Amino acid sequence: MIPENNPPAIIDHLGIIRQAFQRLPDELKLHFLAILAELENPDCYQKKRFPQANLKRVLGTQLPLYTANIDVRGDWKLYLYYAEGKLYLKELTCSQKTPSSDSLSEIIELNEF
Repeated sequence: MIPENNPPAIIDHLGIIRQAFQRLPDELKLHFLAILAELENPDCYQKKRFPQANLKRVLGTQLPLYTANIDVRGDWKLYLYYAEGKLYLKELTCSQKTPSSDSLSEIIELNEF
């Protein structure tokens, strides 16, 4: 459980911040920084509200894993885990489908032998 009174230090030993600035579209880079700032804001921990990041605990994991949405639709996500009083940046993912992919082409691929 993340403490309410002091925000934990953010540790980026995997280079997630550098990766974010290489992979994120330009319009999301500033929002990514705003999410990091929100994760360092003590008021957010006291109120247990993270309006920009929409921080949520991932259920079903032994490791206290959390996810933060970088964009409104939730295509870009930041995964973090809490350990030893610190927040560790774990992974940056994009679940957006490629433009050439649609549900019909996926059905065709599944039915081909």
